[in-house]
Amino acid sequence: MSQKRREPPRAVRNAAVITLRGPVTAAYRRSQGLWYCTALQFDIVGVGKTRDEAFGEMRDLFSDYVKEVLADSGPVRFFNPSEAQEWNVKKQETYSVTVVMARPEEQPSGRASLSDVGQLRPYRDAIQCIDLVPAGA
Repeated sequence: MSQKRREPPRAVRNAAVITLRGPVTAAYRRSQGLWYCTALQFDIVGVGKTRDEAFGEMRDLFSDYVKEVLADSGPVRFFNPSEAQEWNVKKQETYSVTVVMARPEEQPSGRASLSDVGQLRPYRDAIQCIDLVPAGA
């Protein structure tokens, strides 16, 4: 399965790219002629006529979710796992989260993990793109 990877915005030539440690697992299922793609750690679901469309919608929703989490003040409440039966779906793929941002003067560590996403709050205005990349790519 080949997912189309979004290219970083061209305006960001001097960009910082951070790959967060910790996978996002996407489970795929088909029901009533539609594909459903669920980011299991977050219970975010994309729906589409094709598997790629479902993944694309879930990826966009995931990106919006991360941006909202970073915009909120107070403690970071990031994970919201799907129910147990969703984790048992056989068609699963694992993705890494990549954050592309305009290079700030003081760059955050490229070794942040998903559970430490709050470390990116000071840089939220510099974030240009949040993407899910197949693990190992």
